[in-house]
Amino acid sequence: QQQQQQQREEQQEELQQQELQQERHELAGTNGEVEGDESEQTATAMLVAAQRGRDPDAGEAAADVVLEQEALFSVGRMAEVLESGNDGKRGVVLMEMQQLLDHCLEDTLKILVPVLCLHVHEWVVDLQLAAAEALLDVVHKVIPADVAKMISAASFRVVKTATVDTVYESWGEILVAVLPAVSWSDEELIRVLALIDAHANRSSEVSRKLAARVVGAMSLCLEPTQVETHIMTRTLRLCADNDVEVRGMSTESLAFVGARVSKEVLSDQIWPQLARLLEDYSSRIRAATLRSIARILEAGRNAGADDTALGRLLAPVFLRHCQFARTSASEDQRLVDDDSYLLLEIFSEIFGELLLASSAFMPTEDMWLDAHKAYMKMSTCNGPVVRRHCAYNLPGVAQVMGSRQQNELTTVLEFLSRDPDPETRWNLAAGIHESMRYLLGKDSVEMLLKGFTAVLHDDNPLVRMNAVGHISEGIQCFVQFAPGFQPEKHLDPLFQNLSLLSEGNWRTQETLARQLRECSHVIPAKILRASVLPILYRMAEESTHCVRRASMEAVIVAIHNLTSSEQEEISNLFRIEWAQGGVFWMRVAYLDSARFAADIFSKARFQRLFARYALKLAGDPVSNVRLRLAVHMRAIAYACQDMPEFQSAMRSLQDDDDEDVLTELRGFDSHLRSIQSARAKLDTEDQHKVKLEDDAERAKTQDSEQRALRGPAAYAKSLLNSTGEKSTSLKKVVTQKARAPYASNSGKTLASSSPRILSSSVTSQPHAESDAGGRGGPSGGAGARAVASSGDGRHTMNDADAPSMEQVRSNHANLSSAVTSKTGSDQVKNKGLKKLLSMFRGKK
Repeated sequence: QQQQQQQREEQQEELQQQELQQERHELAGTNGEVEGDESEQTATAMLVAAQRGRDPDAGEAAADVVLEQEALFSVGRMAEVLESGNDGKRGVVLMEMQQLLDHCLEDTLKILVPVLCLHVHEWVVDLQLAAAEALLDVVHKVIPADVAKMISAASFRVVKTATVDTVYESWGEILVAVLPAVSWSDEELIRVLALIDAHANRSSEVSRKLAARVVGAMSLCLEPTQVETHIMTRTLRLCADNDVEVRGMSTESLAFVGARVSKEVLSDQIWPQLARLLEDYSSRIRAATLRSIARILEAGRNAGADDTALGRLLAPVFLRHCQFARTSASEDQRLVDDDSYLLLEIFSEIFGELLLASSAFMPTEDMWLDAHKAYMKMSTCNGPVVRRHCAYNLPGVAQVMGSRQQNELTTVLEFLSRDPDPETRWNLAAGIHESMRYLLGKDSVEMLLKGFTAVLHDDNPLVRMNAVGHISEGIQCFVQFAPGFQPEKHLDPLFQNLSLLSEGNWRTQETLARQLRECSHVIPAKILRASVLPILYRMAEESTHCVRRASMEAVIVAIHNLTSSEQEEISNLFRIEWAQGGVFWMRVAYLDSARFAADIFSKARFQRLFARYALKLAGDPVSNVRLRLAVHMRAIAYACQDMPEFQSAMRSLQDDDDEDVLTELRGFDSHLRSIQSARAKLDTEDQHKVKLEDDAERAKTQDSEQRALRGPAAYAKSLLNSTGEKSTSLKKVVTQKARAPYASNSGKTLASSSPRILSSSVTSQPHAESDAGGRGGPSGGAGARAVASSGDGRHTMNDADAPSMEQVRSNHANLSSAVTSKTGSDQVKNKGLKKLLSMFRGKK
């Protein structure tokens, strides 16, 4: 058995030797006559065999032998290999080209890429594909114009002689990517257009498709007049090609061409072709045409061009597709045909752009109603991809239709904030601040705040990250523009679960700290103290240095926005916990916060709140703390140089044993002299800070007084309005006064819940899980879900949203006694009212 095993192994070795010998002959290109060194050719054959998956270990060994040692570390030697080496060596160089791009890009572009572009069209197909893979990394970088032209010329040479589809596709991708960075002379442009015409006239579909791609890229590197003269006619001719792939590619290129021509040429020559493509039998062509129209509109809007002419032509097409969307979105998206789903998906993606362009040419309410119903159907269908696009387009739709359909679009926002698809919620969170800005109104505050809170407290960390990035804009939007918004009441639910946001990654935490810093001036002091400051302290203690510094800055800004008495209290607590903390890095963080406070507080207030406690840390036993104080001494010198504690701290630091502390204080005297020379300017800035602090203090005091008097006045006004009602049913009064604040006997205010915009089909039916194809399941057998409203078009209030009878009686005993009685004369009512008014006057 051992002898038989040995014989089998010998036979296998002989077979491998024969295979290697045969491959060596093939590489040499002769019938057995091998040129060059025997060992070198053997190594090449071993590498080829390894690349074919026969012997990976042999491939690694051969790769080490194929190139000389100096060639592996020299871009110039690699260029020589590409020029005169064999195919095996060229393959090794192309594999190493990615490393060269990462570590020596400039030398690679100057030495290696020119040689590759000069000879790549002569190589075999495998090497051409390897070269294309390497150049794809090059063309997506910022490269010089001469290198871009060199690569484009090489691409044209390769595709001219290519016979394999993969070569067309790979080098066509390179050509399309590099052409926008190339500028052509008139003579060069003629040759390039001749090459495009040659490919466009070939019988090969791949070649014509390449020409269709190239004309779109060429429009980006030519002047508008050249595009109209040389590119537009070629693109329009390719749009009429018999092959659907060629028509689709040329339709996409038509978007780039249409964005470069004048509006007259666009209306007279390009739009008729787009209209014909919209009637194409293939749904793919129709979908590509819609997307091209949207891209033309977007390019014109970004450039500030007038889209009136195109909008007038587009309006009938847009309304026709709105009717199609209403019908298709009402069905179960798992059961509709592929063509309908494709068109619905693309239309939902570009709905906002088309609506904006067509809105000026929709004179009747029926047209607006059709567009509104189409969007509502799409945003509530069971296709997750369609809902993602609706969430993406919601800010634009709210901008155009917010004044007409405020309540319905607010319902959509809140509905999508609970969508089971995380990407839908991610899209919504990215633009929710813009949507809320256009949808804010007296009746929509509650629902908008509910949707905003939902994305902030979302289970998905990516959704939360998107929402946290706009928390400042959202809060300021509510406080400054929402009618009847009460920050103390409405913002409390939003900040109750901020701990969930503080548990994310450090980037989310840093973003949260910066956002809270930007909006702290509109957050009530009670919420700042109870919710915001504890979260900032927690993130500073538990996270990274970047988060700690951002949190400390947010703490200082929050303290700066409090009243003077509150500043004293909070700063003392802050000092006890951080300046006197047992961990040295907490004292370092306190010094960072004090340095930031010196920039925003006035000189006197900074000395009173922070300076003396920070300067005491000059005697800290930890050198890191003393070093940080030495680093910040220049920044706080103006505010503290007159203090005895400052002089004492300077003497202590100048006698410090740590060399870094002494190094940091070198030249400090010259810094003090520069402060003295700029004293007048610094004093003026300090006086401005004092004025701002006094004005803010006065405004906070007046606001507190107004809030103290607002409760009884609102209560009396509500009673005066209620005396004229024929029906004194408690339920009716509470329903009518749901948004008005009522004052209790203790002087506190309580506002009942505002009427919700209800939709039984939207709020009660969850989305079905989406299948692998991206289409959702049916919603309770109804397909798309519409928003339910009352018969007259106004939304109704659910009884569950109104305050309970017990709650109203317990909080508004006087109101209950005044309105629950169904009998009695007007004289008795007036006496009760006068008694209540006299009570409030006495309190005032």
